Amino acid sequence: MQYTVAELNSTPQDNLRRFFMTFGFLHVKSAIPRGLINTLNQDWEHIFSEVYQTPYNKIRQSTTTRVLYPVQRFVPQIVCILKDYGLFDTVVKILGPNCAFFNQDMSLFFQGSGWHRDVATIMPQLKVAIYLNDRHPDGNGDFMFWPGTHMVGDIYSQYAGEYCPWPVLGAGIKADLLPNNVGIVPHCSAMISPGDAIIFDDRLVHCTAPGNAPSVPAERRLFSTVFFANPQDFPDSYFLARGTSRDAATAEVIAHMAECEVLKNGPTYPAEFFTDPELNFLQPHLALLSPPAKILGRL
Repeated sequence: MQYTVAELNSTPQDNLRRFFMTFGFLHVKSAIPRGLINTLNQDWEHIFSEVYQTPYNKIRQSTTTRVLYPVQRFVPQIVCILKDYGLFDTVVKILGPNCAFFNQDMSLFFQGSGWHRDVATIMPQLKVAIYLNDRHPDGNGDFMFWPGTHMVGDIYSQYAGEYCPWPVLGAGIKADLLPNNVGIVPHCSAMISPGDAIIFDDRLVHCTAPGNAPSVPAERRLFSTVFFANPQDFPDSYFLARGTSRDAATAEVIAHMAECEVLKNGPTYPAEFFTDPELNFLQPHLALLSPPAKILGRL
């Protein structure tokens, strides 16, 4: 199913959250306008060229996956896109008013990623991925996923995780049994156009499609933004259904944030995040993250 931001934000919160919690994803069509896409693509090439001190055409020719984060160090205002075009409202409707903005990155890749999940936590970790360029004609770069596998306490989700070569919850136990051709596995596939956004739970088993001609690299550019859910925004029934408690989920959120490489490497946010009036909407969400010790007092 594909939706516009207006459709999502006019949907009653309970309905939207129920859909997302059931399937783990939303495909948002034309989340940002064409003119902005063109500007972002120009900025993209300039930033990568500056960071790597290499002309962008040579970066493209190398077909090496590159990730820049946090984006705020390069384009502090980029996060405003989420607010200006309604995506932040969708995130808050799904995760709740006390969700925590964590980070943004710029990802440049050319090949498929293989099936994986990014985390396997009690609480949802939501990612908004905005794509900037066209997909390859044979499908290279499409977003593929197994709906429902974000419910990590579910037996089906646990079995699915055993096939993922990611080091979470015993992942990779049976990775050698998973067909090399990711398309053989029953899955859904989102055919991405420039300006589309995929909002998904990072616990969802997913991959970037290699397509049918992996020898022909397909350049994919996307901005990714990650949000953490706050256990205080979820009812007791959420934890009871998963055989756990709010306290356990809170402790896990704190530990997960504290262990993240981004926080270990120093401040995630530049000074502009605390002084620019346009970024006021994020300040209550940033406060949950820096430093991790403060989280205990807010959750």
